[in-house]
Amino acid sequence: MDSDFLHDMKVRKIMRANGASAIAILICLFGNIYRDEGYFMRWDEDARFLIADDVGVKESYVDEVVVKAVKVGLFDSELFSGHQVLTSHGIQQRYKKAAVQKSDSSISPAYNLLELVSNDDNGVTTNGNQSYQDVSSADNAQSKEKKSKSNKSKPDQTETTTPASSYSLPSDDDKAKRNAFLEPLVEYYTKNIGRVTPSIKINLEKSATETSRFLVGKALIATFEAGKSDWAYTRGVLNNWIKDGIRTKEDYERTFGMEAGL
Repeated sequence: MDSDFLHDMKVRKIMRANGASAIAILICLFGNIYRDEGYFMRWDEDARFLIADDVGVKESYVDEVVVKAVKVGLFDSELFSGHQVLTSHGIQQRYKKAAVQKSDSSISPAYNLLELVSNDDNGVTTNGNQSYQDVSSADNAQSKEKKSKSNKSKPDQTETTTPASSYSLPSDDDKAKRNAFLEPLVEYYTKNIGRVTPSIKINLEKSATETSRFLVGKALIATFEAGKSDWAYTRGVLNNWIKDGIRTKEDYERTFGMEAGL
């Protein structure tokens, strides 16, 4: 753990949102990460109970702190959502430095963040080894979207289809507007893909900010049509579209034709 841990902007945001007691939870989390696996920690009901028991707080409070920590980027959001794992690029860097003399200091390819390459043009992080997104499957979904006809029936969209939003995601201060903005995405995900966990909602927010609500909605439809039920697939679809220069409703319509969105 860095010596300036308490001055880290992410930690300060967590403290502002969850109070000073959040520090004890974070220290406990990092202690478990470095003591056990060295670079990650599986997040499940048992882990939540143990952290709450060690710190002497309610499990619901621990959950709130962890969700906020993921939201501000202290832990990687996609690995948290897709694998229920707490880790980060910084944690893995420190692990590799500390474990340099170990016979095996390798990091599981499924969790490896050190090989991530940032694309400054689109603000999206992609992984060369494709550890937690099935790009080939997402390519198939993209081809499927291209071939779809305007009169093709869509899966149960009647109640969730609304005009595409032309405004960006509202700030954290206006929770009512944020919830209204995300409601069509959350409703479609719940009805057609699966339960919207706090981490899934974080990813929906993040993706809607990076692109648009319309594009995220189309990616969710592609996920459903492909018979998938995980966020990693949706993220893969979005990454491929962004790579092809598709970021807005207008970009999508130029490429695939005019269709209703969420």
